Amino acid sequence: MPAETDPGHPRVSHPSHRAAAARIGRAGRGLLATLAVLAFIEAVRGTAFDIPNPAPLYFVAVVYAAFTGGIGMGLLSAAVSFAYTLHFLSIPGAPFHYSDPDLRRLVVIAIAAPAVAVMVGVLRRRTEALLEARAKADLMMRYRDIVEDLDAIVWEADARLTRFTFVSRQVEKVLGYSAAHLVANPGFLAGRIHPDDADAALTGCRGTAEAGLDHDVEYRLVGADGRVVWVRDVARMARDAHGVPRKMRGLMLDITERKRAETALKEQTDLLRSILDHMSDGVVVVDEQRKFLVYSPAAERITGAGPADVPPSEWTDRYGLFRPDGATPYPVDELPLSRALRGEAVDAAEMWIRPPNVQPGRLVSVTARPLRDATGARRGAVAVFSDVTERKQAERVLRTERDHSAMIIQATPSMVCGLAPSGSTLFVNPAAESVTGYPAADMVGRNFWQTLYPGDEYGQAEQLSRELEEGDVRDCEMVLTTRTGEKRTIAWSFVRRLDEAGKLIEIVGFGNDISERRGLEEQLRQSQKMEAVGRLAGGVAHDFNNLMTAVTGYSELLLRREKKKDGARKELEEIHRAGERAAELTRQLLAFGRRQMMKPRVVDLNGIVAGMDSMLRRLIGEDVDLLTALSPDLGQVKVDPGQIEQALMNLALNSRDAMPSGGKLTISTTNVSLDDAYARRHVGVRPGPYVMLAVSDTGSGIDAQTRSHLFEPFFTTKGQPQATGMGLSTVYGIVKQSGGHIFVYSESGHGTAIKIYLPRVEGQVEATLASEARGAPAGGSETILLVEDEEAVLALARDILQMNGYTVLVARDGAEGLQTCERHHGAIDLLLTDVVMPHMSGRDLVDRARPLRPAMRILFMSGYTGDAIVHQGVLAPGSEMLEKPFTVAALVRKVREVLDAPRATGE
Repeated sequence: MPAETDPGHPRVSHPSHRAAAARIGRAGRGLLATLAVLAFIEAVRGTAFDIPNPAPLYFVAVVYAAFTGGIGMGLLSAAVSFAYTLHFLSIPGAPFHYSDPDLRRLVVIAIAAPAVAVMVGVLRRRTEALLEARAKADLMMRYRDIVEDLDAIVWEADARLTRFTFVSRQVEKVLGYSAAHLVANPGFLAGRIHPDDADAALTGCRGTAEAGLDHDVEYRLVGADGRVVWVRDVARMARDAHGVPRKMRGLMLDITERKRAETALKEQTDLLRSILDHMSDGVVVVDEQRKFLVYSPAAERITGAGPADVPPSEWTDRYGLFRPDGATPYPVDELPLSRALRGEAVDAAEMWIRPPNVQPGRLVSVTARPLRDATGARRGAVAVFSDVTERKQAERVLRTERDHSAMIIQATPSMVCGLAPSGSTLFVNPAAESVTGYPAADMVGRNFWQTLYPGDEYGQAEQLSRELEEGDVRDCEMVLTTRTGEKRTIAWSFVRRLDEAGKLIEIVGFGNDISERRGLEEQLRQSQKMEAVGRLAGGVAHDFNNLMTAVTGYSELLLRREKKKDGARKELEEIHRAGERAAELTRQLLAFGRRQMMKPRVVDLNGIVAGMDSMLRRLIGEDVDLLTALSPDLGQVKVDPGQIEQALMNLALNSRDAMPSGGKLTISTTNVSLDDAYARRHVGVRPGPYVMLAVSDTGSGIDAQTRSHLFEPFFTTKGQPQATGMGLSTVYGIVKQSGGHIFVYSESGHGTAIKIYLPRVEGQVEATLASEARGAPAGGSETILLVEDEEAVLALARDILQMNGYTVLVARDGAEGLQTCERHHGAIDLLLTDVVMPHMSGRDLVDRARPLRPAMRILFMSGYTGDAIVHQGVLAPGSEMLEKPFTVAALVRKVREVLDAPRATGE
């Protein structure tokens, strides 16, 4: 084929004169545009449209000139623009002189404008080259439409395949080499055959060519970019009229995708085989004739046998197939694989596989499906079966454990509640039903927090719910409201249950009703507080009694000397009354602190209540009805009757004040037995028989805050001087000192009931002693040893005794008193000693002095009964006590009483 007509060498024509003229015209337009821009800048200079920095317009003109006229025209435009800039930026009146900023601007324009012209010109040249290449391609396409439309490489070579005479351009698409290159370089393409295929391909192609034969060969070629391309090379020998081979013509078909598909299919087949080899589930595939096409290794392992060439009717016996009961053979027609061959879908059908001599067999779960082709026609069936023996065993164990856990949850005395993250109740156990009062059917599905915490506690519950959602595992105490409105304190422990992804799916709460425990703790705190206040009151009373003894005693002595009714006597009387009131307050403090002297005996509580009936009616007034409900078979108690009367009177007064508009006051008695359960709920209570004395009213009631302070000394809700706040604290001390317990039951607006529990005792009721005649106390002439560490009390007692005729020896502590006993040569008829003294107590003094003076009578005096000679306010046998503060008459009378008492045998 002539070279000028060779499609592999297309002829490219040179530009015409018309094209050259067009380029000159475009260049002229670029220069004119530059001059027009400069003329415009000069025209508006100094006007309102003045352009202070025309550099951007220069660059636009340069770009346009370079793009239309090329690099040269662009540089010319840049030069003209720079020359105008030299004029534009000159300092007025000083040509070619510039400021520093303008000088820098000139430098930038001088460098940047040519650079822009060059870059745009280069871009233009490349654009023109691209356009020329496209023109060439269009020209070649016109010559090669038929050849190039083929999706194959068309080639022609000499008869011996030594060189190509023609190669279609498709070779560039397939291999990346130009056809001209292959034609111009004989043997080049042979060198691009893949090394693994080179020998076979060259031998086959050249051998057939030498033999004058056609060939059809597949091999790989390495493309210009290194890609490996599979081709199918089909060639036919062209012969002349005499049958002599002249040329070899052929097609190279790109079969890379087909080869990839074949490779992918093989890889998928290998992958499927590998998957089947490694699957723990068995896979079996049969065709329509029930011939096994696939029988995976796992299927052999589970069944204990491989695919057998036996009729399907023998499958049950061959593989030992049984129903889930493990004893009934599985009918062949009902096997999952048989059903799938009939077009059914079978899911999770269970069967036992126990081939002969294989024990104990395996329980499997079978899923089977029919196999269909693209038209939907059945072509066989596939069955997948998994060994679920261990899983079923684990499920049985899990079910047993779950049943066991459910049984524990149902039987546990603690509340167990399951909650969804939203707060909805999932389940509650019987203990939760019992505490809340809500049956499980009413709780499940309802919001747990809103149902049990409807009041002020809902804010706390809502906050806890949010914290549990965010991941906190919480232990807390909260007060829930039962169905009946009762408040119960619950100690909660919450546990979060998460799924495998870590998402919260359930909150389980374990709760214990600690209402009783909290009540007991509050009772214990109250008891400890009252005990501490009692000790404080007793200690204060000891020192206060000494002071009041001096105040009342000296004021009484002065009153006896001051006969006139003048101002001084009135003032002394006021001092004496104030001292008596202070002494009474001290006695009340001692009563509260359980340091009051008691004279207990076995009494009938009904008799005390009945004996006070008239007095109580006068005390409470006519607008309050007094009712008594006394048990006829009431047991006996051992108490100080006077103190019980005082306690009952204080309670009645308190009830009267709670009913300013009238009401009902009820006093009742009954026998009760307090059991262990009651004792556990009430601090300090011992189980056993008691007598209960209850005082109830229909008054305004007492709120919880007030109840917590009710028995504290000086606590009162009444204004001063209406009350001192010692009434109920005195009652508390009397009851406690009597070995009893007192409890208040009240709510604001619902009245009050105060119940006193006194230990029931056996024995006969002791008769009330007749009151002694209280005449003027008699004095005497005996010698008395007075021992007192408080100077004021010592002086007062000495003066009183001396005024009544006694000889008084004084000592300021126990050691001095003992020395007086040893050194005094005369008789000492009576030792009058304080109990609490530094260094040596009164009791120690008596123990050491008695051997020295066996006939000496002993009289103790003290303002505090927490001493060694008393126990719970009861004087030790054989001891006599004078309580401080005492009056003149009381001191003289008690001294005379002790001196005149008959002596015990042996004294």
